[in-house]
Amino acid sequence: MAYLFLALIRMIIKPVMDLYLTAVQEVISSIRIVYMTRGKSVDVKLSSGDERALKIIEKFDLVKMI
Repeated sequence: MAYLFLALIRMIIKPVMDLYLTAVQEVISSIRIVYMTRGKSVDVKLSSGDERALKIIEKFDLVKMI
């Protein structure tokens, strides 16, 4: 199942960047959910130090999913 999932992700992001399956796994694992609290409000953000991960976040519009 995991291999199939990675293959599907790779197919979707292939027009943006061409990565091997192992690279897709590494890039996705670098994405972090960050919770920032200010008083009673909590902001949720996605972050990554990898430029490729930021492109994946944008391509899948992951900000809307959290």
